[in-house]
Amino acid sequence: MKQRRLSNKELRQLDEVIPIKIGKGREVFELDHPKGKVYIIEGLPAFFEYEGKLYPTLQFLLDVGLDAPAVYVDKGAIPYVAKGADVMRPGIQHVEGDFKKHDLVIVRDGKHGQPLAVGLSHLNKEALVESKKGKMIKVIHHINDWIWRLKPTRGASR
Repeated sequence: MKQRRLSNKELRQLDEVIPIKIGKGREVFELDHPKGKVYIIEGLPAFFEYEGKLYPTLQFLLDVGLDAPAVYVDKGAIPYVAKGADVMRPGIQHVEGDFKKHDLVIVRDGKHGQPLAVGLSHLNKEALVESKKGKMIKVIHHINDWIWRLKPTRGASR
């Protein structure tokens, strides 16, 4: 795994494609992992690349938070989602926010609201709510996957 610090120019470019502003002088690294790129902000794995787009990590969602559409799953779905299974309609308790097909959706625990996974919707919100069965969210990052297990060293190149 290669890790390199981003230049100020690269920080400005990154600021244009992520939902937060990093600002000058922040310690931001790009980790080039065999499975994909992860951007580490001040020691926190914050964003990862999937099919050419950047998405927030669970670590970022837990530490910083992000106002994004979410589906809340029941306790029966939690162990499956935590292992990377896609979200099926019967496991969804309720939906927050508006989204279109292929948009980012945070999968949350229906009881506590904690993020369990980051996914992409197979349908828009209205179609998902009206559906009775089938896959609704494609999970692209979940608890205990390779991104979750990253332990980057702050300021050090690997």
